[in-house]
Amino acid sequence: MRKALLGSIVLALMLAAFSHRALAQENKGSASNPDEPAIHDYILTMAKIKNYSDVAKKMTDMGKSDPAMVTELKKISDSDVSNVEKAAMIEKSPHLSAFLKANGMTGRDFVLTPMVALTAALATAAQDMKAQAPEFVNPANIQFVRDHKAELEKYNLMGGEKEADKEPEPPQDDKQ
Repeated sequence: MRKALLGSIVLALMLAAFSHRALAQENKGSASNPDEPAIHDYILTMAKIKNYSDVAKKMTDMGKSDPAMVTELKKISDSDVSNVEKAAMIEKSPHLSAFLKANGMTGRDFVLTPMVALTAALATAAQDMKAQAPEFVNPANIQFVRDHKAELEKYNLMGGEKEADKEPEPPQDDKQ
């Protein structure tokens, strides 16, 4: 049960990242979105993607034995602040920060890696539909997503299901 809760919290943190960005896009006339420069300046690499995937998996397993870490994650995911601020909150959270440091990751990498990967994937989809990618999405990350699409899908960072997570299809009856 705790594994499912932690997975839900990690997913909620990622979804909060995108909902905050979408809300900022709607309110363009108001203050600028502090996440946009961070999204633009963060450059994806396969090392970052692999490390994020490994750490997220370990975090889900760790959540079974560390309720304090689950509580810290929930508090951060429920907060109504920018993703840059959420990364700073992670760095100030004793259990999360220690866990991430022990696994060679910062709070900033934990927040930005999936957010930038998904944002760049959405930008590639926009370009494929002959629309303009948002200016805050770095062209290097768009190219990275195009070049590493299969690997990103393998790590479940393109928004789809992993093959192992898909339900098996029932056998087809050839008689019709």
